[in-house]
Amino acid sequence: MLQVIDTSASILLSEEKANSHMLEMINACISHELRNPLNSIIAQSMENGDLYQEMKDIVAVAHPNALQLIDGKLDQLVESAKIEEASASVMKFLVQDFLDYAQIKSDKFRKNITQFDIRTVVDKVMSIQMRQASLSGVVLQAKFTGFGEDGRSSLINADEGRIVQILLNL
Repeated sequence: MLQVIDTSASILLSEEKANSHMLEMINACISHELRNPLNSIIAQSMENGDLYQEMKDIVAVAHPNALQLIDGKLDQLVESAKIEEASASVMKFLVQDFLDYAQIKSDKFRKNITQFDIRTVVDKVMSIQMRQASLSGVVLQAKFTGFGEDGRSSLINADEGRIVQILLNL
């Protein structure tokens, strides 16, 4: 007696699992490799902002008249460093999204609920998008209703990274 058993479904399932595992490994590897340089960029941007402020302070003491000539340019450099830092932080968050995808697939995803100032987050996102918006002729504005009014705090409990992601996608 000859018995023929169709094992193609189990072979396909095994191949799917292997492919899924391989993609998760690639995802984790790429995310890790991107995160390291982004951490350096963020740290350097923060350091540059501090250096620009120190330069401004030195010039103000040494040559008060010269400060009037370069004050606006140094302020632009400080703002630029802040935007670089914020942009790199957003890129780091996007890399983290790749890792989150793997966690979601393995049912290990967790929200990162913390208390933060929503005004600060909105200001940070607006500073990232301000230049591109102005080049496109768009005026960015934020209106807060119910936050910080009549002694109300603008602190909220939420996943700050997800809020940033949502605002960047608007």
